[in-house]
Amino acid sequence: MSANASPAPQTTAKSPFSLTLAQWWCVLQGVGATAERANLALISAGVAFFGLMAVIPGIAAVVALVGIFGDATWIGDQIAAFGGVAPDAVVNIIHDQVMRLLTQSEDTLAWGALFNLVLSLWSALQGTRWVLMALTAVNRRAEKRRTLKRYIAAGVFTLYGLGLSVVAIVLMGVAPVALAFINADSGVEVLLLALRWPVLGGAAIAVALILYRWGPRRRPPPWRWLWPGAIITPILWLLASSALTFALREFPGFGAAYGSLASVVALLLWLYLTALVFLLGGALNAELEFFALGKPTAPVSLEEAIEPTTAPDGHPKRVTAR
Repeated sequence: MSANASPAPQTTAKSPFSLTLAQWWCVLQGVGATAERANLALISAGVAFFGLMAVIPGIAAVVALVGIFGDATWIGDQIAAFGGVAPDAVVNIIHDQVMRLLTQSEDTLAWGALFNLVLSLWSALQGTRWVLMALTAVNRRAEKRRTLKRYIAAGVFTLYGLGLSVVAIVLMGVAPVALAFINADSGVEVLLLALRWPVLGGAAIAVALILYRWGPRRRPPPWRWLWPGAIITPILWLLASSALTFALREFPGFGAAYGSLASVVALLLWLYLTALVFLLGGALNAELEFFALGKPTAPVSLEEAIEPTTAPDGHPKRVTAR
């Protein structure tokens, strides 16, 4: 067995929850081999870059659009609500960006709104496209969708992600303002604010389920093979965010090393961890399915996923990443 090969299947099972601990360990070894073969770390870095390119102009577009139709100052006041799910440095850079935009004139914001919106959507589309190709690779499939179909699929998932992002913003930022405005009873307010977290967690699970089922170019797998990754992914994401928050707070050398770029690097790291965790969740689901059902488990590289290495006549085919 090669260094990059996954452990051979040892059993057949009807669900991932019927595997033994030893079999789960074999599955985790397969996840590691798949992550290395499919270059998930490198892809996550690229997704983080496009995420950065999407977040900053996206914030500018939101502030501009809100400012055109009303008072946008409340946006800056509610940014702190995201401190529970993102490191302080990430929250601070978003807050500083919002406050800088609020000092600009309405004419400047209006002219920049369209450009920022287009740039944000284009960047998000590129990041999503690479996520879908990576999920195809971890599912041992070749990406045979035409370029147009790839962009259409990425566009659908991008809009889906934007919709759930709006839900998260409403839950974390708008809900406290609305409750204060209607003078809700203190007990009711505490209960509703506490319910934000399970709702947000459910939204994250929904993102993972939809992404893992329809993102890769393959026949949609049964739902039972998607739940482990969909449940573990949000938990690992919160743990990774908490660990990054702790590291940034407790190690002042980070700020000293990067200076004025520290917040930008922190945002990139957070986006990188987010992408990597979601891709590893997809790899876990694929390994569980292949292992339990006794399917072939040879990992596929990203290049092989983008373009198969074998031509229809069986001869080797030159691989070119598009």
